[in-house]
Amino acid sequence: MHSPADDPSRQSAIALETAPGSPFSPPPDPMAALRRENERLRAENEQLRRSNQQLRQDDWQRRFYHISAELMCIADPSGRFLVVNDAFEKVLGYAKGELLARPFIDFVHPDDREATLREAARALAGTGSGLFRNRYRTKTGEYRWLSWLSDTDPESGNVYAVARDVTEAHTTAARLKSISESIPGAVYQFALGPDEAIGYFPYISPGILELYGLKPEDIATSQQAMFDAVHEDDMAILQASTERSRVDLSEWRCHYRIVTPAGETKWVQGRARPERLEDGTVVWEGILLDVTDLRRTKTQLHERERRLSWLFEQSPMAAIEWDLDLRVKTWNAAAVKTFGFSASEAIGRHATELMWPTGSEGVEVLTDLGQATLGTLLERRVTGENRTRAGRRIQCSWFHRTLVDDEGQPVSILSKAWDVTEQKAAEEELRRYRHAVESSSHAIGMTDGQGRHCYQNEAFTKLYGYETPEEFNAAGGIPAIFDNPAIARDVLDTLGRGETWMGEVRHRDRDGKVLEILLRADPIFDDEDQVIGYMGLNADITNLKETQRQLQAAKAKAEKSLRQLQRTQAQLIQNEKMSSLGQLVAGIAHEINNPASFIGGNLSHAQNYIRDLLEVVDTYMAHCPEPTGAIADIHEDIDVDFIRQDVPELLGSMRTGVQRIQTIVNSLKTFARLDEAEVKEVDLHESIESTLTVLSSRWQPTDGRAAIAIERSYGFEGEVECFAGDLNQVFAHLITNAIDAIEERLGKVGGPPGCIEISTAPAISGGVQIAIADNGAGIPEEAREALYDPFFTTKAIGRGTGLGLSMAYQTVVDKHGGRLHHEDRPGGGTIAIIEIPLRLGDRVPLAIAS
Repeated sequence: MHSPADDPSRQSAIALETAPGSPFSPPPDPMAALRRENERLRAENEQLRRSNQQLRQDDWQRRFYHISAELMCIADPSGRFLVVNDAFEKVLGYAKGELLARPFIDFVHPDDREATLREAARALAGTGSGLFRNRYRTKTGEYRWLSWLSDTDPESGNVYAVARDVTEAHTTAARLKSISESIPGAVYQFALGPDEAIGYFPYISPGILELYGLKPEDIATSQQAMFDAVHEDDMAILQASTERSRVDLSEWRCHYRIVTPAGETKWVQGRARPERLEDGTVVWEGILLDVTDLRRTKTQLHERERRLSWLFEQSPMAAIEWDLDLRVKTWNAAAVKTFGFSASEAIGRHATELMWPTGSEGVEVLTDLGQATLGTLLERRVTGENRTRAGRRIQCSWFHRTLVDDEGQPVSILSKAWDVTEQKAAEEELRRYRHAVESSSHAIGMTDGQGRHCYQNEAFTKLYGYETPEEFNAAGGIPAIFDNPAIARDVLDTLGRGETWMGEVRHRDRDGKVLEILLRADPIFDDEDQVIGYMGLNADITNLKETQRQLQAAKAKAEKSLRQLQRTQAQLIQNEKMSSLGQLVAGIAHEINNPASFIGGNLSHAQNYIRDLLEVVDTYMAHCPEPTGAIADIHEDIDVDFIRQDVPELLGSMRTGVQRIQTIVNSLKTFARLDEAEVKEVDLHESIESTLTVLSSRWQPTDGRAAIAIERSYGFEGEVECFAGDLNQVFAHLITNAIDAIEERLGKVGGPPGCIEISTAPAISGGVQIAIADNGAGIPEEAREALYDPFFTTKAIGRGTGLGLSMAYQTVVDKHGGRLHHEDRPGGGTIAIIEIPLRLGDRVPLAIAS
C-alpha cells in the first residue's frame, strides 16, 4: 500500500501546474492550493482506513481458521494442499510443511484411494455429494477416519474442504460387527453430527443386502442410497422420529416402507438407542427388520378378531370393552343379562352412568378401571357393588385388562364381570357363625368355596401368628402351613369330594415353627348340597406329642439299657459257663487221655506176651503131644486153638477203641482251645469238624429217629484270624439249633430224614461266608424280631436258655465285625449265614452286608 503523494506521475502534474510562468498556471490563489492539498489528504486517509479494515477482517478470519477443531484446507486441482489449519497438525501429527510438500492422496489409506480420487473428480466436475469419508495416515502410522464436506471454486478449480475426525464412531461400530452376522435383518450404526442434515452409517451389517438390496460397502461411502430407498409417503415419518430421538435421546422406533432397486416394496421396522458423543455427534446403534410378512397377516388377524368377537359375544361372563374415556365400546349378551341394560343403551355411555351407584362399594373397581386407561396392566380380581337397570343391587367380581397396540400404547380396556351376590350371601352366612366359634379354645378357620381363608378365630391367630385372613392368604393360605404338601393335597381333595378329613398333621406357624395338630376339616354345604366353603378345627397337641416322644425315648432308652444288661448278664453267664465247661472238658480229656494212652501203650506188650505164651504152649505140645492128668483137663477146657484165632481180633478191637478215644479227646481240645492263644489264625473247616465230633451224639441215629445227614461243601481255602474258641461256640449253637429244629419237625409232622448242609465260600465283601442250612421246622414269624435278644427262646422249658443265638450274634457282630442273619430255606427249614472278615479289625461293609 502507498499514498497518492508518492505517485511519480502525480508529482509531475503538480510540478507542471505550479511552475512559474507556465501557461497552465492559474492566477495565484493560495486558498485554492490549500483546498486541493486538503482534498488529497482526505483521499489518502480514506484509503488508509479501508486498508486497516481489510487487515482487521483478514486477522479475524485467520484466528477462527486456526482455532477451529475441524480440519480445514484448500487443495488445488492437481491434488496438493495449498493451505491447512492447525487442526491438521493436532489430528494427524504432521507439520504443515510436511502436508504441503506432498499430494494429499499419499496420506490416504491404500484401500480408500480409488474411492477418494473418484469423489475428488466428481467434486471438481461439480457433481460431488459434498459428503465423503476416508482414512488418513497419521505420523505414527495409524489411520484416522475423516468425514469430509467440500465445495469447489469454479473460477480457480480449487477445492475448499472441511473434515471431522469420526474414528470414535467407527470404533463403536466395530463392536456391532461381531454379533451382526447372526441377527436377522440388518444391524447398523448411524451417526449424525450437530450441523449435519443427513448423517452417515459408520457400520451396517451384510443383512442390508437382503433387506434393502444394497451392499454395505456402497452405503459406507455414500449413504444417500439408503434414504433414496425410503417410500416418499413415509420420509416425513422417518425424519420426524429421527429428530425426536436426536433431541431427547429417546429410543428410536419407526415403521416405514422402502422400495428396493428391484422395485419390491417392503415394510421395515427400525429400533435403535442413541448416544451423544463429546463432539455433539449422536450415534444410534440398532436393527432394521423386514416386517412385510407381519403386515401381510393383518387379514388373518382381522379374521381372528372376528372369531374372538364371536367368542366375546357368546361368553357366559359379562364382557365390556371401554375406550380410554371409560365409555362403552362393546357390550356382550352376558352383560345385558347381568346388568339389564341393552347394548344400544350401554354403548357410548360413561361407566358411572351405568351400573355404579354413587358412593357404592364399586369405587375400587372404578379406580382400577381408571388406572387401566393409563396403561397399567392390571391382572387382579376386585369385587364391588353394582346396580342393575331395575335398581337391584348386586355384588360383582371384576377383572380388567389393558389392550395395547404394536407400540405398547393403550387403546382400550377389556373388563370381565360376574355376579357373586349369592356367593357373598353364603360368605355372610358363614360370618354369622363367627360368634359361636370365636370363644373356642381350638383354632378354627373357615374358607370360601375357592379355598380362600375368610375367617379365623382368636385362637387361630394366637396359634399360627397370622393377624388377619388376608395375611394368611398372602402367605400361601392352607397349603402353605402344611409341613407335608402331599397331606395338604389329600386334605383338600377329600374336602373337594364333600367328605370330612380327620387325623394328625404337622403345620408351620408364621415364623416357621413346626406344630403338631389334631385336625378335623369339614366341607360346608348350601341348600343344594354344593360345597361353598371349608371349616377346620385345629387342636394343638405339640406339647402332648412332645411328652409322648419323651416317654417313648425314655422307654427306648430303658429297653436299650435292659437289653445291654441282659447281654452283659448273658455274656457273663456264658463266659463263666464256657470257662467251667472248658476246664471240665480239658480235665475230662486229660483224665481220659491218660488211661487211653496207658492202654494203647500196653497193647503192644500184651500182644507180645500172648504171642510168647502161645509159643510156649506150642513148644510144649510139640514135645508132649499126649498130656495127662490135670494138664489134659486144662487143655481141653480152654480151647487153645480158639484163643489163638480170637486174640489178634480182640487186640485189634481194643486198639481201634483207644484210637477213637484219642480222636474224641483231640476234638474236645480243639473245641475248647484252652491251651491255645485267644486270637489266632485257624482253619475254619477243622473247627467245624471238631464241633461236629463233639456233637456227634446229637446227629447219630437214636431209638426214635435215623441219623441226621451232614453234607459238607467247603469252597473257602485259607485261614481266618479270629477268636477261635468263641467261633467254635457259634458253630455249636447253630448246629444244635438246626438239630433241634429237625427233631421238632420230625416229632410233629414227620417227613423226610433230617439233613444239615454246611458250606463255606469267599464273600463278596472280601471275607468268608459260612452257611448252615437245615430242613427243620423253620423260625416262627412272631419270633424273628427278638431272635437275637438275650434269654429269648421258642424251645420248651428245660430245653433252652435263650443265650445261644444272643451270644452267637455278639461273637460274630461285636467281636469279629461280621454279620449273622437267618433266612428261610427254599423247600422248608432255615439257613443261618455267618459273614466275617479275614482279619480282626476289619468290618464287613454295611452296604454289602445289607
